[in-house]
Amino acid sequence: MIRAILPCLESPRDPIVFDGVTSETVAVLERERDRLTERVDVLARNRDAIGDYLAELQRRAG
Repeated sequence: MIRAILPCLESPRDPIVFDGVTSETVAVLERERDRLTERVDVLARNRDAIGDYLAELQRRAG
């Protein structure tokens, strides 16, 4: 499945068409998308927390 999907990662605007799509394939891709979305959200919160911390340190130093 990964081999079939890899071309879309290099050129996401091209139409994605590959044979053998099953409901299981769709479910796996949905779970992976959701897992990645959750990870992105965690990373964004961590980035923002670090930015807030740095801003407070700079405010106190300045």
